[in-house]
Amino acid sequence: DCSGSLIYGINQMGNNLPDQTANDLYGLTVPVTEEPQRGDLRFLSNSNGVQVHVQTITNSNGTRVNATGGPENTITNPGVIEQLTTELISTGEIRRLQFNE
Repeated sequence: DCSGSLIYGINQMGNNLPDQTANDLYGLTVPVTEEPQRGDLRFLSNSNGVQVHVQTITNSNGTRVNATGGPENTITNPGVIEQLTTELISTGEIRRLQFNE
């Protein structure tokens, strides 16, 4: 799913984040006030304000990686991972991971 694929990538770079939901990951981020950059995250929330989906921005033009699936997905069965090149519309919230040193 979306958060699992993101965590997998982060951990491949030497980090050790446990499996978390998009809403959990949201708590590790800070708002982005400038133009989105590669590595920023786009969070989408439901009508109750809970973060239910996260995408990774791969380019300043808003190109992003999107992973969909569900609880049945695993490393060997990751669901659908795709690159979206459609315009980054104003819905969602752009944030940046912030690791404590």
